[in-house]
Amino acid sequence: MLRTDVARLQALAERAGWVPDRDAKRLWRWRDGWWELSYHRRNPKDGYHDTGWYLWGPVGSYEGEYVDRRKGPALDDAERLITLYRAAMGEGQR
Repeated sequence: MLRTDVARLQALAERAGWVPDRDAKRLWRWRDGWWELSYHRRNPKDGYHDTGWYLWGPVGSYEGEYVDRRKGPALDDAERLITLYRAAMGEGQR
């Protein structure tokens, strides 16, 4: 029964796209686990030149790229960037 519940939850999460991380307050993970969207305050010493949402992906993709100051537009834009990256790499949507 637990397997069935986990499978249902996974199916729902995959349809949702972005899933909030329970352990981190301002971190969202993409459904396949390779992508993170996290909120950072401006701190040039750490590489965050603007306050807002930053996209992290697999090696060779977006590594801490600023997306937007607001969460809604950041989620939308990050999804667009992931789709572009996956198309360029020849990966299909899962």
